[in-house]
Amino acid sequence: MHLLLSSADRALARLDGVGSVLPDPDGFVMAYVWKEALLSSQIEGTQASLVDVLEYEIDEKNRERRVDTREVINYVLALEHGFERIDTFPLSLRLIREIHKILLEGVRGS
Repeated sequence: MHLLLSSADRALARLDGVGSVLPDPDGFVMAYVWKEALLSSQIEGTQASLVDVLEYEIDEKNRERRVDTREVINYVLALEHGFERIDTFPLSLRLIREIHKILLEGVRGS
């Protein structure tokens, strides 16, 4: 158990060191959030790629046709909303409903 704990401590120290030299740690984390959103959405049967998400962001007139991409966008928006609200609002059914509403806004199943 001591060896495992020591190994975990070293890994955390390396991660902390890398995090301190990144010019934009939040941007680095957001890349993983987008990746997680894409992978989680694919589990649900969504057919969208990172390129689709970026095109969705810049092409306002064709957004209605990209429902799968909207699901990925909603995933990230819901996660960001949850992180913002959890600082001032307790984890509750109301908060979960708020997040769920954002997640399903304008997509199949809404």
